[in-house]
Amino acid sequence: MARLNNVADGRPSLEAEAQQPRATTARKGASEDATAQVEDAASLAAAAARADAAMAALLAEEESKAEKARRKKGKAKAEKKARAAARAEAEAKAAHAEAEEHARNQAGQEATASAAKAHAAKEAASVEEPPDHFICPITHSLMIDPVSAADGHMYERRAIVDWLVGHSTSPMTGAELKVTTLFPNHTVRGFIRTWQEAQRSRGQ
Repeated sequence: MARLNNVADGRPSLEAEAQQPRATTARKGASEDATAQVEDAASLAAAAARADAAMAALLAEEESKAEKARRKKGKAKAEKKARAAARAEAEAKAAHAEAEEHARNQAGQEATASAAKAHAAKEAASVEEPPDHFICPITHSLMIDPVSAADGHMYERRAIVDWLVGHSTSPMTGAELKVTTLFPNHTVRGFIRTWQEAQRSRGQ
């Protein structure tokens, strides 16, 4: 009876000994699972950190590109404004130079016109009108080759010759010219030349 009790008393010890390796294995498995979970968590954290770093780098690169684009655009805009300002300045200078040239030309023209007017006035003041008997009654101009006709009047030779081609009357009186012979008037021609020389001397 005592032996049975001993056997009965020893059974729990055998079961405990049998369960101990299983508990150890379970603890070891749990520890490995925990370690794996920690490693997985660390791996996920590292991956997340790398992703964040990559995203940050990408954002920084995009921002850098955007900043470069803004600077380039600003530089291009500034250069465009500078070119426009330079073009406007050049046009203003050209317009100013053109205005000055026009003013100089205008002043020169006015000075020339004034000088010509003064010269004409001087000549008009210094030159006398020729006497009436120096003027041809047909051409109303100063005679160069005066001739006398049968009507007693003097004419420029070419003018009276042309008249007599189509007329037989005096251009002054209208009377019939029975004689159409013309006589050179050397005396009057000499007077005319003397008068012309005097006028040229006064005009100098």
